[in-house]
Amino acid sequence: MVESFQAAGQVTVRAARRPAQGAAGTWPSGSNWLGAAAVIAALDALPSLYWALGGTAFVWTVGDWAVDLWNRNPVLASAGLLVIAAVKLMAGLVPLLNASRLLPWPRFWDRIITGGAGLLMLYGAANTLFGGLALLGFFGPLEESNRRALMGHVLLWDPLFFLWGLFLLVGMVIRFRSERQPRS
Repeated sequence: MVESFQAAGQVTVRAARRPAQGAAGTWPSGSNWLGAAAVIAALDALPSLYWALGGTAFVWTVGDWAVDLWNRNPVLASAGLLVIAAVKLMAGLVPLLNASRLLPWPRFWDRIITGGAGLLMLYGAANTLFGGLALLGFFGPLEESNRRALMGHVLLWDPLFFLWGLFLLVGMVIRFRSERQPRS
């Protein structure tokens, strides 16, 4: 508890915001989930980095447009993939840094991270659902190249986005709850 002194000798007692970090040498509550989300972000970033450096394995899971872009302008494609990989890696690290209170404006980052978690879940779930329906023929026949790319999205990339968002959200909820509990 923290005491606030007001005019006329009145004392108001209010609860202090619990620090995010646990005992010395421990991670804040929810960090295991945030760490798992960071691993998923890194797993999602690695193929982009690999492709940016000229790798071609599993590029079919993205679609022919990616191969066409690489063939037309490999420097632009490589630069874009490097930026994508960097953004994904940072999006994995920021929640851990913020949970440890290593970033300025922690409440701002809490909102960005929580909103981002929801968007990742929505994006992953919607694309998995509608992509799966497309693969089942609900929206008409697909060309073979589109079918292969859609399978990559439905079976790999989109569920990965959903899991990333889910792990972020669970980690944030655990952290928020632990910060609101009174100290014993």
